[in-house]
Amino acid sequence: MPYATSFWGTTLDNLIVKDEFLDGQEAKGRQAARNHGPYNALGYTLGDENYVSAFTPKGRFVDDPKLWKLFREFVRELYPDIGALNAQWGNRFADWESIRFASEKDMFGSLDNPSAWVNYRFFVARQFALVHRRMRNAIREEDPGAVVGYDGAEQYSSYDGYDWWEFAQEMDMANVYHTYFVPGEYTNKVFNGEALQSFTRPGALKGVWLNTADVQYGSEFATWYVFLNGWNRVWWWNFTFLHPANGALGWDLQPTAVAKGMVSSAWEIKKGPGTLLAHAEKQLDPIAVHYSAANWHASTIESSVGYHINHLGLKHDKWMAPYLYRGDETQREMWAGTTPKGHYAAASKNAYLLLHDLGFQPRTLARQEIEVGGLATTKTKVLFLPFTVALSDVEAKQIETFVQDGGTVIADYRCGMRDLHGKLREQGALDHVFGIQRQNGEVHRGRGFMTSDFADDSHGARMETVFRESILPVDARACGVHDDGQPAFFQNSFGEGQAFYLNADFYNYEELRRRGAERDVREQFRYILLKFGDARGVFVPEHVHGHAVGGLQVTRFRDGRTRYFGVLPDFYIDDKRPKTVRLPFAPGRHVYELRSRKYLRSDGSISDVLHPGKAKLYASLPYAISAVTLEAPSMVARDERVDVNVKLRAGGATVGFHAVRVEVVYPDGVRPEFLGRTLGLDNGTGNYSFTPALNAPRGAWRVQVVETMSGLESSVMVQVR
Repeated sequence: MPYATSFWGTTLDNLIVKDEFLDGQEAKGRQAARNHGPYNALGYTLGDENYVSAFTPKGRFVDDPKLWKLFREFVRELYPDIGALNAQWGNRFADWESIRFASEKDMFGSLDNPSAWVNYRFFVARQFALVHRRMRNAIREEDPGAVVGYDGAEQYSSYDGYDWWEFAQEMDMANVYHTYFVPGEYTNKVFNGEALQSFTRPGALKGVWLNTADVQYGSEFATWYVFLNGWNRVWWWNFTFLHPANGALGWDLQPTAVAKGMVSSAWEIKKGPGTLLAHAEKQLDPIAVHYSAANWHASTIESSVGYHINHLGLKHDKWMAPYLYRGDETQREMWAGTTPKGHYAAASKNAYLLLHDLGFQPRTLARQEIEVGGLATTKTKVLFLPFTVALSDVEAKQIETFVQDGGTVIADYRCGMRDLHGKLREQGALDHVFGIQRQNGEVHRGRGFMTSDFADDSHGARMETVFRESILPVDARACGVHDDGQPAFFQNSFGEGQAFYLNADFYNYEELRRRGAERDVREQFRYILLKFGDARGVFVPEHVHGHAVGGLQVTRFRDGRTRYFGVLPDFYIDDKRPKTVRLPFAPGRHVYELRSRKYLRSDGSISDVLHPGKAKLYASLPYAISAVTLEAPSMVARDERVDVNVKLRAGGATVGFHAVRVEVVYPDGVRPEFLGRTLGLDNGTGNYSFTPALNAPRGAWRVQVVETMSGLESSVMVQVR
């Protein structure tokens, strides 16, 4: 897959001002398409780690007439007239043509109202997406129908040019940093992959960079994690690397132990499970997590993170630091005097982690979707708002209607305190929905504990927190309290629905999970989602004593009457012993474990053993597979086509889609790889053909098939003369 262009570390003058730079990139893209198109290139990437540079002044702000002209056209889409813009920004521009700022600090305004700066960030994201669209279209003019996208992408800064909703939909291929290949190191970047999964168009190539893997468990865990989560491609940063966890090949170009394990796992998937799940549809739960670029910028402001999210900390967030920003004099002046209040990246990763731990597969909903009724069209029942400081007025109204009509909303703190453009509100946009009243707009910072209890001791939890607000209930009831006496975990009935406001951060969940101490918090949210949100975990593995198993991810797929369940245990805690669990299959179904090709009893709950880092994949059918049969000619000449008919039987039942592995064995026992196929069987039947070469060995050839779920085999002999 050739690199056609590059926008690594691009600056605003290159992105917007200098025509020669963009013309040069387009010429490179066209030449790449002309060079590789005749050879059926898999696709074209527009660059690795494409981003607008946050590290140089010209990546953050440029004062240029061409840029201001385009910016003025952009903000006219946001505001009906110059008076509305002035009211929002707190400026006194006489007309549209007067809009110009001498510096980024001048444009920034204040922490309470950075609207002009936020709109400038919106504008940069639009230009960034338009440039990539231009490059994609140019390549397709040279190579019609080409797959075009990007790799190494991530939203790491307010300056990087990303709005995932606008950007992801433009491309046929996407590759991001979404690292969860070493459990226990759930990074602040994980929302990138979650957003990408939800926002890319159907059929797009979606992949991740595999930059590291655990030496002992990672080769199997990482491969199955990618597969079960719907990614269809993996990129590896370095082919050769000193550390065996980071390299695919050693200096002698031989595969490392990790790479060998991954190749083995990939072959196992390709020999059946991949074909089955490619024909199935991944099942999402009616739970959504909010995303918006506007809130990302609000997080930058609230956290004082400056130009890079890594200032939060890599493995442990630095919430008690006096400040987080770094950089040049302009950066120091803009963020001076601010202390961290939180960030969407850290809040969302814990929300996703919790939901996966509960056995759910959530979607990510963008602001743009919510504003046009996306909560209703996606049939969402529960909406999570992790550190969602910025909400547009339209979003807030849609969420209010959603709860009024029976939905459930869950927020942590600072929810809706800023508008779409980042301007601070006196009260949160959804405070009336949460049934709360703020005593002031301050955020109290200090390590402590929040204890909550909804019904009885079995649904209570105690969690370490850092942030809380001065809030009193109006219509809500406080189901929790901080150790300083501040009420927390408010629950409010609003219309037909429920609204929960934690008045606390959720950043400690990952650490609890690392220590294997997250159970109470996890189960409290299970209780809330079940009782108040009508969101039921469809498939929740349990210990033999009855409580839910933690530290694993469940993915579900559906293909007609067939159901698939992927169960992937983590290996992040010290206790790495195998666990005997109960799996809640529906009664009257026939269950197969695909990796062992083993039939399990069909009377409902099934007992099985889970090993750390080792995936299980179950198929649940309304019938039992009884046989697989083959038909082929008994004798053929070399260079004569051999037609093989495969049929699966299930005791007279109507059969759904299945897969078999077909292999051909020479008279001397050699199994030529090029003649092997994984064959999909529509309605239990399929056809495969091959032609013995003119120099192929004469004699008795054996054609063998193995059914992917049951392991049932069949073979037929073909005499090649």
